[in-house]
Amino acid sequence: TSKTFTACYIALQMYSEKKIKRIVLCRPMVESSEKLGFLPGALEEKISPYLKSYKSNIEKIIGVEMTQLMFDKRIIVFEPLAYMRGDTYDDALMILDEAQNAEMKSLMLFITRMGKSSKAIVAGDINQYDIQRNKVSMPKFYNIIKTVKGVGEHVFTEKDIVRAKILIDIVKKYDAWKDNEGR
Repeated sequence: TSKTFTACYIALQMYSEKKIKRIVLCRPMVESSEKLGFLPGALEEKISPYLKSYKSNIEKIIGVEMTQLMFDKRIIVFEPLAYMRGDTYDDALMILDEAQNAEMKSLMLFITRMGKSSKAIVAGDINQYDIQRNKVSMPKFYNIIKTVKGVGEHVFTEKDIVRAKILIDIVKKYDAWKDNEGR
């Protein structure tokens, strides 16, 4: 459904309309089922694989040069979820992608980083988690905050799939298989 693309587009639009001064990108540092093991290098090199989907989506919207300029000027920053404690982001749109891989404490850590005039997008697919199922906290987190004024929700369906149309049928088949397997 291009949740990451949609969130990045909204962030860039808000920035261009001067509604925010900064875009904070975040995600849990969780690998999918394939374990990569130790990643050499400094912190920036270690987090690079986790930044890739954000960067490629932003490049689709504003181009490679403008994307690099916004990162260089720190208008767009990437913050690993685990390292956000103590920070406050004023006048920012904060995006937490792959939120289905965050536990409740981490979701609260993220959301409580919001400063003055900031907004947050928490995006994820509870059917595509890479942590233990009993630790998937996104639905519980939403149930806690859903009655707070200013909190909204959008649930994508297979009708919202904008990638290859064959994915509509593949997703339906996968969901049926998953339901039968009792996951």
